Amino acid sequence: MKLKNIIIIVIVFCFVYCEFICADSVLVFNEIMYHPATNETAMEWVELYNQMAVNLDISGWGLQGGIDYSFPEGTIVKAGEYIVIASSPEILEHSTGITDVYGPFTGRLSNSGETIKLVNNTDRVMDSVNYKDDDDWPVSPDGSGTSLAKIDPQSASRPFGNWSSSYLVGGTPGSCNFASPPLFTPRVSFNEISAPGSNFWLELFNYDDHSINLSNFVIRCSGAFYDFAVPAIELNSGEYIVLSNMFQNYLPQLGDKLFLYFKDGNYALDGTAVNPRLRGKSPDGTGGWMYPAVATPGSSNYFQLQDEIVINEIMYNHRDVHAKPGSYLTSTSMQIDEIWKYNQSGTDLGTTWRAKDFDDSGWPSGKALLYAESSSLPAPKNTPLTLGKITYYFRTTFIFTGDYENANLQIHPIIDDGAVFYLNGEEVLRLGMPEGEITYGTFATPPINDATYTGPFAISTKNLIIGTNVIAVEVHQCTVNSSDIVFGMELYAQKVILKPTPYSKSKESWVELYNCGTNDVDISGWQFNKGINYVFPNGTFLAPDEYLVVAKDTNVMTKLYPSIKLFGNFSGKLSRSGERIRLIDNFGNPADEICYLDDSPWPEFADGGGSSIELRNPHSDNSFPEAWKGSDESFKSSWKTYTYRGVAAPSSLGPDNQWHEFVIGLLGDGEILIDDISVVENPDSTAVELIQNGTFDIGPAKWRIIGNHRHSEVVPDPDNPGNHVLKLVATGTTEHMHNH
Repeated sequence: MKLKNIIIIVIVFCFVYCEFICADSVLVFNEIMYHPATNETAMEWVELYNQMAVNLDISGWGLQGGIDYSFPEGTIVKAGEYIVIASSPEILEHSTGITDVYGPFTGRLSNSGETIKLVNNTDRVMDSVNYKDDDDWPVSPDGSGTSLAKIDPQSASRPFGNWSSSYLVGGTPGSCNFASPPLFTPRVSFNEISAPGSNFWLELFNYDDHSINLSNFVIRCSGAFYDFAVPAIELNSGEYIVLSNMFQNYLPQLGDKLFLYFKDGNYALDGTAVNPRLRGKSPDGTGGWMYPAVATPGSSNYFQLQDEIVINEIMYNHRDVHAKPGSYLTSTSMQIDEIWKYNQSGTDLGTTWRAKDFDDSGWPSGKALLYAESSSLPAPKNTPLTLGKITYYFRTTFIFTGDYENANLQIHPIIDDGAVFYLNGEEVLRLGMPEGEITYGTFATPPINDATYTGPFAISTKNLIIGTNVIAVEVHQCTVNSSDIVFGMELYAQKVILKPTPYSKSKESWVELYNCGTNDVDISGWQFNKGINYVFPNGTFLAPDEYLVVAKDTNVMTKLYPSIKLFGNFSGKLSRSGERIRLIDNFGNPADEICYLDDSPWPEFADGGGSSIELRNPHSDNSFPEAWKGSDESFKSSWKTYTYRGVAAPSSLGPDNQWHEFVIGLLGDGEILIDDISVVENPDSTAVELIQNGTFDIGPAKWRIIGNHRHSEVVPDPDNPGNHVLKLVATGTTEHMHNH
């Protein structure tokens, strides 16, 4: 078969390359009873839901975290059904009437929150939830008797916004969390609550569209041993009621939980905790808790909020810094035919012969290779040696005049059988020799049949000096009656032009603020208190249309962007998988907040691809993923030319004459621009171009674009619109038969 000498030339304009790992979500957490109102140790349970349309075998799967449980062989979760795991299956079945409860699990579900995981039979995490009992998460499941219930069983488990508290005390183990249409549940909630003290009061608000009789409503306080009956009045739609006198026998204390029930305590409508400050909901009845400007018992809450400052851009997972090899200028400090002093007396010379100042003037000298070998060798045989000795000693000098702090030395030896190398008296390399002390009688292992070049091997330059240096080598035989001995070496000196860069995680992590208002805003004392932590110093102002960046590492950012308005360093870190970031004003109320994720529909290339997430319009509602896009980093790229030259070899994948294609693809998700593809046969003689339409001047003709690369297309060159290039788009890994 005639082998073909070919050269391949490819010009590529790289955009962004990024790999993505998607969480498995076939069976998910759906309901958690982590703090039952009574009999806590026996009434804790967890419910899972099968989101698939087929039955799922979870034999050997398990729960991990605060609790542990392994599902027995033959455990099947039917399509669209639930499975419940309890601390005491018998007690839960008896108290609720449900059947087929699994368990018992070991451990306890934390009342203050923790992470629990679902793993498959290979210990791969299939789903997880990190629930809490603070203001981001529903308060009612923390002791009211209700469960932490997912609003939509098809939703993800991680975001706190996908969870609520069950209406029913006791939850809904084994069934739908929220019936559709729901049972009648009056829309009455806590709306304003004072700080603890002798004048403690709270306010209820009817946000329903009709009046509600409060005769069957009670309030339970976690610090009291009895319920407080709400006055039996008719509360009109949009009306408020202030309750204070009902707390005469017990005044709620700081940190106490308050729960609002109706219908003999079977339904829990709301829950909150007693805070050191006056708090109110915004909007009334349904919103989150904030700090009112003034108390407004009996009327709508009043807040002084500032919304001019927005979180405008976030760099939460910049592309990591990949390892890069160094650049070196190599020179040969010692040729293979170097002249060596040698000693083959068969005498044990101990260790003094290695020293730099050892007197070797009485030793004979000769050019390498020094040998006793009948077979051919990879370098000329110059100086014969005598067989019969176990160890042979060699010394020579070389002169070094470079910068030893930025120098690398490499030994490229021809050895039969083993050797130990010394630089100025210190060992720097050992080949084919055992560990520990080496003496004249130490044998090499394993034996060498025919000596050849090995290495090159980098050696320590700790003892390297400017001027004359000594290399000493002892070559050992593998047996007393060995039939050959060979020694010679080349020494390369490398000057470091560019130091190698090790792999490291990017230190570029920051959040950008923008003033979209018309006036200067004093943000002294404002702070990030969710996700990251940072308090703005006194005298910090942001002018209209001005940007400000808060960074994890201001030193890194100053080098990259020396002219920006920069603050930091913030503590904590921006999660690479998504989290909630909140900016509060100096009154403690949210000025802006965002809960981003690393999953679609959030911008993909922001998750390790080098892009940030940035608002399309700073005046838009930033709670929607569609309001955000990945930053355009293409201007940081440039065209690069790649060439490869080699001899074609027979294919291991099939007959060589079956396909006549040049296959190119990406090793993962990503996009590149590529142009001027050329494969030339016999470039040094009768050159033949094998590629048709390598310049894409006639569109994608002659190219098969298929599989996970099918979205690729020919587009104008961004640097030269008159030129056509291939925009290669991949949603997965290429391979030789498809997906290219």
